[in-house]
Amino acid sequence: MTKPLLAILLLFSFVAASSHASGFLQNKGDWARRSLEEQLGYVIGHLDGYLNVVTNDEASNRHKAKVRKCTREEGITNYDLVEIVEMHYERLEHFRDSPSLALINGLIKVCGLSSPSEESP
Repeated sequence: MTKPLLAILLLFSFVAASSHASGFLQNKGDWARRSLEEQLGYVIGHLDGYLNVVTNDEASNRHKAKVRKCTREEGITNYDLVEIVEMHYERLEHFRDSPSLALINGLIKVCGLSSPSEESP
């Protein structure tokens, strides 16, 4: 095997292992095993993805616009987002919740909003 091919295969296996390990966090245990830098990247990436995916559901799109406006007006930072997730996990019954759920539900509370399904059109 040539050196360039070996290097490509090693790089691919490293990237595949890294993305698997850091991409899908299931619960507080997964969250707690991440460094602060990984948590910061996770929350900002998740929020960006959540807010910028436009759907056919206008109520959902309006709700996301309210969350986007709130985060701007309140000056919420990525450190604040990590704290929101941490605060969610302070209650033992939330251990099995994903950090994604913790983040979005926490932002809804911080912003004083209803969940998207509770809002009227």
